[in-house]
Amino acid sequence: MKHVLTTGLVTGALVALTACSSDRLNVPNYQNPTVGSITGDPVAALPLLATGVLRVDRTDAPGYVLGLGILGREVYNYTPTEGRNTSGWLTSDVSNNTSFGGGALWTGPYATLRDIFFTSAVLESATSTQISDAKKNATRGFLHTTEAYSDLQLINTRNDLGMVVQLNQDQNQLSAFVTRDSAFNYIVGELNKAQTELTAAGAGTTFPFTFHSGYAGFTTADTYLKFNRALAARVNAYRASLGVGGCAVQDPVCYQTVLTNLSQSFLDTTRSLTLGVYQVFSAAAGDQVGLRRRVRSVMWCEQPIHAGVMRPSAWVVLGERARGPRRGGR
Repeated sequence: MKHVLTTGLVTGALVALTACSSDRLNVPNYQNPTVGSITGDPVAALPLLATGVLRVDRTDAPGYVLGLGILGREVYNYTPTEGRNTSGWLTSDVSNNTSFGGGALWTGPYATLRDIFFTSAVLESATSTQISDAKKNATRGFLHTTEAYSDLQLINTRNDLGMVVQLNQDQNQLSAFVTRDSAFNYIVGELNKAQTELTAAGAGTTFPFTFHSGYAGFTTADTYLKFNRALAARVNAYRASLGVGGCAVQDPVCYQTVLTNLSQSFLDTTRSLTLGVYQVFSAAAGDQVGLRRRVRSVMWCEQPIHAGVMRPSAWVVLGERARGPRRGGR
């Protein structure tokens, strides 16, 4: 009886498998999507990809602030058990690409740029029926603004070494480095391109994805444009003060461009100084903590360090703050 029952079960299972079509047995690798697989449904894919751009950009923010603080001698990463947090940044070891400082502040922005590259490809694959032209222009403006911001982080930390601004479909195909002048010109060009796209999107046009709370008040094409212009003001101020990207040092014409940008931004002397776009962090489960919550051993100096002497009274342990670094404006 057992033999008959077992045989019957096996036969039934074989019949059931035969009845299923073969494609049901081919399960895609959902953990490793390709551009080709997600362009088939851009409406569903775009919000996920845009959220990824925002996520990677936020993830790198604490390290960027910490790294610039160390290079500017304003921050000291006090870790007695790991001396490379000092030697890798503030000694000749910084020229070693395997040191803590030599390879830092490089891969993060390029990860954001790679995400932008693929998100743009999916956006352009959508028809106007799937995503309206207005929302497409708004998203283009967001992507080009974020691209410019990532490029600015890269050139700020590499200066005369230059950087790569052109990404290719094949990640193994590397483009040539460009000079600091060319990098700044490219950044300005991307911000101005985004300005045109956001303007074309029209006032009140929303984005086909959701921003995190740090963008509160800047989630339509016209309000996000004010953030774009604030970044443009910062970039053009760098050009004018450093004498790069077609500007002479302390160039009054370039500084006038800064004033024009500020007049188009969210700058308002009648409103709070906290107005702007932020990276927001929290200690909630599953969230990322910011610099001041994550690095308890970091200190910043309130006074200049003279002759290499660090006076204890001049150092203050970083406190707690709910918001991270602001990305535009004052």
